[in-house]
Amino acid sequence: ITVPEEPKPVIARDPSLPEGQYLAVPSLGIDTTVWEASNSAYEEALRKGVWRVPEFATPETAQVGRPIIMAAHRFGYVDWTQTYREKNSFYKLPDVKVGESIVVTWNQHRYTYKVTKIEEGDEITDYSSDLILYTCKFLVSPIRVFVYADLVE
Repeated sequence: ITVPEEPKPVIARDPSLPEGQYLAVPSLGIDTTVWEASNSAYEEALRKGVWRVPEFATPETAQVGRPIIMAAHRFGYVDWTQTYREKNSFYKLPDVKVGESIVVTWNQHRYTYKVTKIEEGDEITDYSSDLILYTCKFLVSPIRVFVYADLVE
């Protein structure tokens, strides 16, 4: 027996929301711009904070098997203040818990995702999630922290 997949919520435009792309993880204090850059210019985006991997989806184009993937440095750069690091990078991402919310504001649409799984490893293992965030676990290490989340509203 196959269970039909629940349809994803339709997210209406809200003109009171800002233009542009933003990511917030309220439980961690992350509240930042999402930077767009090509694969060849990703370092420029990561220098500022969170980068959306371009060959994957945006919140507007997400579909099963084609998630939104965002990456950020965990520790960042020596010229970043600790306040900047905590708000604009994935410094605290390993502290997120299953069930917590991630909010993406994208072109005056607010998408709320719920964390479903957290893994450590060297590559993404599950592309069925709607949103995947990742960062390094240690300053110099191939081990990454992957946070998988699904759209709830």
